[in-house]
Amino acid sequence: MKIDIIKYIFCIYNYYIILGNLNYLYFII
Repeated sequence: MKIDIIKYIFCIYNYYIILGNLNYLYFII
């Protein structure tokens, strides 16, 4: 159960990093 929660948080964290990078790229263009 604890591992699932950690995985879930990690996935959300990576998702926000990817979204942030995409927004950053659009900002440059």
